[in-house]
Amino acid sequence: MIQLKFKKTRRIGENVWLHHKMTPKQKTVIYKLKQKTKANQSDFAITLQNRNKLALLYGIRGKTLIKYRKSSTHLNKNKNILLFLETRLDIILVRANFCHNISRARQFIAHNKICVNFKTINISSFHVQVGDIVSVCHAAQKLIRSGITARTQLQPQSPQSLNADEIFYVKPSHLEINYKLFTIVLVKEPCKIKFPYNIELDMI
Repeated sequence: MIQLKFKKTRRIGENVWLHHKMTPKQKTVIYKLKQKTKANQSDFAITLQNRNKLALLYGIRGKTLIKYRKSSTHLNKNKNILLFLETRLDIILVRANFCHNISRARQFIAHNKICVNFKTINISSFHVQVGDIVSVCHAAQKLIRSGITARTQLQPQSPQSLNADEIFYVKPSHLEINYKLFTIVLVKEPCKIKFPYNIELDMI
């Protein structure tokens, strides 16, 4: 698994581990790779690299991004892609710190532990609308509570001290979260998200 992760890291030239630091040797490999490819990259290579970065970060296929990109209007492509990704049910669970990664969030959804507007949803790609209430079934609340407690000490004190490893631990402004009732409300459309590494949405 570690070797597969580092292969992906070399392919996109960034650390794809959100909660794991690279070894000095791995950092050296990535640095040399960046210096080698920076000078002679075509537009297509840059587009492909940005697409792979976004797909790996959100746990989706690059083909899905291409399909949605083509269906978006020209003026609002970046906003529509951000809205498409950040309103997914699995991503919202991670953004709210209910789950520490996307795989864990999808597991809860597949096991019918997550509700939207008090109706059980078992589709990870389900898109939450503004005003919808996402809640956790009583049987899964204990697991989520223990996970949040374990990760509390990793939360940064302020957005200014934000590190790449802590990106998904910062509550976005478009979510209203109640950690006592385990509910999430999408109060507005996401307009700006800080990524753990540089991604140019114009080049997707």
